[in-house]
Amino acid sequence: MPSLFSRSLVLALARLTNYVVLLLSPIFLVRILDMETYGQYREFVLYSLLSATLLAFSVGSNILYFVAKDPQHNRSYIGNSILFLLFSSLVGLTVIYLLRGLYLPYLSFDFSGPLVMYVFFFLNLDLVESIWLATKQVRLVFIYSAVRTFIRVVAVIAAALLYGDIMVIIYTMIGVEALKFVFLLLYMVHKRWLRLYFDMGRMREQLGFLVPLAIAAIVYNLNQKVGSIFVSAQLGAVALAIYSIGVYQIPIIGIVRSAIADAIFPEMVERGTSGGDALKNWRQANVILVAIVLPLAAVLIIHAQAFVEVLFTAQYLDAVPIFQVAMLLMIRQCFEFGSPLRAGNATRVFFRGNFYALAINLIMVTLLVWVFGIVGAIVSLLLAEIYLAVYLARQILRVYMTTMGDLLSWRELSKVFLLALMSSPLLAVGWWVTDSRLAAALLGGGLYLGWYALLLRQLSVPEIDLVYERFSRLLGGRA
Repeated sequence: MPSLFSRSLVLALARLTNYVVLLLSPIFLVRILDMETYGQYREFVLYSLLSATLLAFSVGSNILYFVAKDPQHNRSYIGNSILFLLFSSLVGLTVIYLLRGLYLPYLSFDFSGPLVMYVFFFLNLDLVESIWLATKQVRLVFIYSAVRTFIRVVAVIAAALLYGDIMVIIYTMIGVEALKFVFLLLYMVHKRWLRLYFDMGRMREQLGFLVPLAIAAIVYNLNQKVGSIFVSAQLGAVALAIYSIGVYQIPIIGIVRSAIADAIFPEMVERGTSGGDALKNWRQANVILVAIVLPLAAVLIIHAQAFVEVLFTAQYLDAVPIFQVAMLLMIRQCFEFGSPLRAGNATRVFFRGNFYALAINLIMVTLLVWVFGIVGAIVSLLLAEIYLAVYLARQILRVYMTTMGDLLSWRELSKVFLLALMSSPLLAVGWWVTDSRLAAALLGGGLYLGWYALLLRQLSVPEIDLVYERFSRLLGGRA
């Protein structure tokens, strides 16, 4: 069986590979499409993913939990999840379409019909990654997700390049998801996971886990998308295009964080909430995340203008301040407080924390966008996320009956922050040598990251030493 580190690494690489492929999409699309059309594309993606999040009901999380906890009955849990997802999507999408008159005035064009088709195929049967993660088959996740993402991106870019029409792009996306749906249907029939009835005994157990977690996830995702929705509805498609470019790097930390969290989650479930090592892997994961993301965020904040201009062209330079604030949000999101609470089956606490965070975001986005423009939308999200972190941290203290001093690896985190700060003057070296923004970013960023990594290795942070050791083993073929 692969080690915990190996599973985390493979899963993180899989999701990072997907993100790199996805990042190619806006790099090409901003050069192929005008800002209005690109904004319309982002608008369709925004509302499609929002609808999918609402209707998914966090079903994948319940598979991770119950298959790890009770593997002997995994067919029942999987069958229930597939059928529940079909039911929720059919009911939810019907309601969304019938109520289209309420939201059409806030859209730049009518895509209500295509949205229903896209979300249905996008959502249904798409549980194989959770199933493979629960059974620790991360290499299958790597292959499946990489192929799926590659096909999606190539199809969208090809449609944009050949036709440049938003509706052609949307129907191409629907076609890709329909093909994926057929593939998953055949695969699940082969695995005999499909059924026409619920195992009601286990379904009640699953719903007890899912309902509070799903409601919290819905509120959380609304909180994440409040800025985009507000910008889209109030400022239009062009403003949404700029905002989308500014926040596009946020998924990086989400990808790495979710990969590590999903990999350690089964072990956390098995350990429970008692014992001195109940949070050990989770603490280590937070240190590793901060050690990786903090220096990268520093480079991108200082050299944001070069990054945006090179990747997304000079017409999107208005996205630079949004981009810089979003990097601060990435640092906050290094601290992942959800896994310990999910592992301890304390999912009910998510709702209250996310609800208050959403309320803060809604109030602040209205005020801050009025004062600061588009950048106010990302600032309001940052404030809401800081509140949510404090709230969930307090809940972990309660559930695991621990103290603030034992919550995180404070000493190691302090070392990481201190090293990042001490190395920061190197970020400006490029500006003294060249007038080229890109060359300055590459030179200053490279020197900074290299010196930081060298100091970090010498300082002997246990979590980082573990990463070096496991990487050495993997490269040596002994993992």
